[in-house]
Amino acid sequence: MLNRRKKLLLAGLALLVLLTFVYATRERDPVYQGRRFSQYLREVHGVGLGWGSMDQIVPGIVLDYDAWSGKREASEAVLNVGTNALPMLVRLLGTRESRAKLWLRRLAEKHPVFKRLVPLGRDNVFQQNMSALLAFYRLGPQAAAAIPKIIPMLEESDSAAVAAVALMYIRPERESDILSLTNVFRMRKPGRSGVSPEMLHCLAILALSTFGTNASGAIPVLLQRLGSTNAEVAAASAVALARIGGPPDIVVPLILENLPQSNAPRPASLISPSASYQILMNDRNMSQNLRALGEYGRHASNALPQLRALEGYPDAQIQRAAREAAAKIQGDTNSVQR
Repeated sequence: MLNRRKKLLLAGLALLVLLTFVYATRERDPVYQGRRFSQYLREVHGVGLGWGSMDQIVPGIVLDYDAWSGKREASEAVLNVGTNALPMLVRLLGTRESRAKLWLRRLAEKHPVFKRLVPLGRDNVFQQNMSALLAFYRLGPQAAAAIPKIIPMLEESDSAAVAAVALMYIRPERESDILSLTNVFRMRKPGRSGVSPEMLHCLAILALSTFGTNASGAIPVLLQRLGSTNAEVAAASAVALARIGGPPDIVVPLILENLPQSNAPRPASLISPSASYQILMNDRNMSQNLRALGEYGRHASNALPQLRALEGYPDAQIQRAAREAAAKIQGDTNSVQR
């Protein structure tokens, strides 16, 4: 009888410990102004991640402002709930679409008839990622406690992009946390969503660039990528090295090698959509390289002849970028001479 009571008591204690653990580790959904925090996050809509304009060149969320009717209320909810929302935000950031669902979406894109027969609805996983990113953007350094949970996501191709942007928004102070962004460079295969490793590398590089000299430990690996055969990776590395403080005697000559040596006119006849896209990408890469040269100021004075030649380039944006870079270099040179 006594042994039976002991067993029941031990079983009861074990159950109590289990319930206490479940309660303590449960995901909280805080309430703000009578509504659950998760309800505010569901109102946030993003359309993707981008680099920003040539003057910006910073990765971040591309918002669908028309669809985000509750932008102000959601922003206020994030700031008021604060760090209590971190477990939920980390989970949403790490949410991934199943392989089966991704396959069905690709099938629907290729065959509209299938899309009508089997409606897939909104991409809720993507929107959960975007809502978490926007919350991390609003919280900034207040979300530092989430960093250890986010860093492992950098090593997975399906979560690396959003993890890199989240870290950029949180602004970690420890060098090891900043340099964890280089973990993305280990990726060699596309993720389930089809994003190429090179695009993930570009995003991580540009995120690193926003930390300035605090990311100086990444200079050796960025110098390697400046010589990449992938033009997007090389251009992003040029921007990052200019912002972080890469050695100009090494960086500037390599950037000049990546710029065109002539202003050959574009064909007047109609070109294919794929060729148009390639021209657009080439111009964007060139803009980034020109921006990097301008950041080096007088240390890039040997680039002036090539910049003047590019002022006659067929694209007006490239012409402006070349003029602005030359003006920065000349202005810095003149100020030093005076």
